[in-house]
Amino acid sequence: MSECCHEMHITKSKFIILFNYRKNAKTVLIESYINNGTVDEKTDTLGISHLLEHVCVDGWKGCKNKSCSKHFKPQGAIINASTGQTYINYWIKGLPEFTGEMLDYILAISTNPDVNVSRLKKEKIAVENELKIHEQHPQIGLYGVLNHMLFLPEGLQEQDNIQAQIDLLPKLTPKMLRTWAKDYYGSGNTVISITGNFNRTKLLKKIKTKLQKEPQPRIRPYYKNIFKAGIDVKYHKNKHIDNSTIFFAFWSPLFFKDEEIYFIELFKELINTGTTSLLFDILREQKNLIYNIQLDSYTMPYGSYLLIEISCKNKHIKEVVTETLNLLKKLAGNKFTKQDFEAVKRSYIIGYHQDAKNNDYYSTHYAEQYINQLFNLTENTIIVSPKQVLESIKKVRKQEFAAFINKLIIFSNLKVAYQGKKEEPGLFDMITKLIS
Repeated sequence: MSECCHEMHITKSKFIILFNYRKNAKTVLIESYINNGTVDEKTDTLGISHLLEHVCVDGWKGCKNKSCSKHFKPQGAIINASTGQTYINYWIKGLPEFTGEMLDYILAISTNPDVNVSRLKKEKIAVENELKIHEQHPQIGLYGVLNHMLFLPEGLQEQDNIQAQIDLLPKLTPKMLRTWAKDYYGSGNTVISITGNFNRTKLLKKIKTKLQKEPQPRIRPYYKNIFKAGIDVKYHKNKHIDNSTIFFAFWSPLFFKDEEIYFIELFKELINTGTTSLLFDILREQKNLIYNIQLDSYTMPYGSYLLIEISCKNKHIKEVVTETLNLLKKLAGNKFTKQDFEAVKRSYIIGYHQDAKNNDYYSTHYAEQYINQLFNLTENTIIVSPKQVLESIKKVRKQEFAAFINKLIIFSNLKVAYQGKKEEPGLFDMITKLIS
């Protein structure tokens, strides 16, 4: 399938409009990305972004006093949304003949959502149920410990404080939600992305007409730094589990403006549970210490962080920590073979060709670059296509990649949080010696 034809437009009312045209697409995906999330919350507004997201999914008057899922059911369209640390995402996917109404829906809920009182009551019940499910996650307490170790803003520190969010639900009023939407939703703070087969000229004209009377751009806070400096190790007691879970978190000043940012995906191939993972080979195949490795990376307007999650028996904590940190030091020191390097590149290429068949992949790829650079978008802002990423990964040399790992894995920022039935004595001293 050919490369996506990507266009970016900025309306007079300061909305970023992305067109990802795919000639052979059979569906149209329309999304909005709003520069707002848990990072903006305080202890007295915890969960407000998430609750508003629930309300906004049904916050279009065009749905005529019924749920928007029911309204779009005859069209076969799919709608959903998510709340993240630094952005909210709304989306609808359907057949091209319904593009106009789907666009009306996304524009409305992303700029002037209708906070209906009866809908708010319904969604508070839904959100409480969702939170209670989330509360059952076996690592929820450990996430809370790590959040306080890693982040500075209150909202990020308390993002997994489920009981606090449940307690606040009755106190989040329609007025508070409308004010929150007015502060963050709309001009200057929103990216609209359309992916598929559609008439670009017609849609752009419609969007400009719809948004021409929008208020002036939102002025919202920019946090110069959201991460805590220094090495930290903390224990969370969990008497209900037999295994221990260990989190290794690293934050780094890497942004979407850095052309090498996508090398993170290449690095993950060395750490995950796949066939190219050197860490998995050591901990599972050679040492028989673990079952698998969970790995996540996040790049936001304030930098990037990497989270490695490993579970093992309590008696193996020190061995797993030692082997993991020793391997990371070797990778940063360019102490891996050319064969291993070529293997992870090939693995990435295979994944790229699988993703390139999916139209939705292009929307996320481009939208995340814009929403995470929204504070300083200029004519010189670096936006790269999936194909450009592929070509840069094909060309990167082993030494260059090792230099990137040094930027990504900064041991002076290492946070280790672990849980189990008992604390492991001397772990902090052991870790500081390992990474010195």
